[in-house]
Amino acid sequence: MDLQQISVELDRDSAPHAEALLSLAGALALSFDDAADAPLFEPELGTTPLWPSVRLRALFPADVDIGAVADIVRDSVGGMSDIEIAAVTQADWSDGLRQNVAPRRFGKSLYLMPADAHTPDGMTAVKLNMGLAFGTGQHATTALCLEWLDAHPPRGAKVYDYGCGSGVLAIAALRLGAEFAWCSDLDPQAATATRTNAALNGVADAIWVGTPSDLPPISPDLVLANILAERW
Repeated sequence: MDLQQISVELDRDSAPHAEALLSLAGALALSFDDAADAPLFEPELGTTPLWPSVRLRALFPADVDIGAVADIVRDSVGGMSDIEIAAVTQADWSDGLRQNVAPRRFGKSLYLMPADAHTPDGMTAVKLNMGLAFGTGQHATTALCLEWLDAHPPRGAKVYDYGCGSGVLAIAALRLGAEFAWCSDLDPQAATATRTNAALNGVADAIWVGTPSDLPPISPDLVLANILAERW
């Protein structure tokens, strides 16, 4: 399928306006990523956080007058650099998205990676779909939790992941031998991401997902809580 892409760097406050214009113009897909290698910490509930400087990419069919779309965005949106237009393939677009979850090893054997990446020999894989929920292994607190799990495999344990985000910690525990995991989060995006990632990793039957208020009485052997202190 022949496709076209608009790519532009802009400041965080200008991003929603640009996103709305590109959506109205018929974009097939939009993606945001960091334009300046700035850290992005755990978001507030109900928010979709962005970096201070954002790269916005929009994908369009080949028959769209993409030059006219670019002119509209250029004339209507402030706080941005010049717009780049390029022809791309579907594979090019997919490859660009996969780079947002970088393959990485934690400890001796735990390996976090995108959904379709190859698992290195001898590694225990945790695969992640792209999503808005917190937990890709790039934040230092998530990395420390994953390294601890790798060093202390919870074989046969029942685990509670409080503030589960993407479900990465619970899924890692299950992949390392845990028997069952309860996952709770106040953010509906987190519940969706956790269920999706659990199915991707083949552990959907060993996981419960819901809000803290819906959690039944439990007796976990291990509690994982990678959250901000003010959320308690």
